[in-house]
Amino acid sequence: MNIRRSDKFRGDYKVLPADTQLLVDKKLKLLMEGFGKGKAQPSLRIKKIQGTNNPVIWEMSITMGVRATFSIEGNMIVLRRLGEHDKTLKKP
Repeated sequence: MNIRRSDKFRGDYKVLPADTQLLVDKKLKLLMEGFGKGKAQPSLRIKKIQGTNNPVIWEMSITMGVRATFSIEGNMIVLRRLGEHDKTLKKP
């Protein structure tokens, strides 16, 4: 499984504080390890965002207040958005 970061995700990442960026990097590593083993790491709290179907968009926890969204396209995890919980989930 490979990862591709959207332009919006890259922009969202750049404005985060350095300590949050480190957490994002750690959580993305866990995401990749989980997909490699065929199961998700429970601490990521991955779930489908309701109402998304084409593509299905998933959310995962970075912290209690920060979420990342992604979709899966073939063998690729496409990172879509990153940031404050409510704001990020309104436009995943």
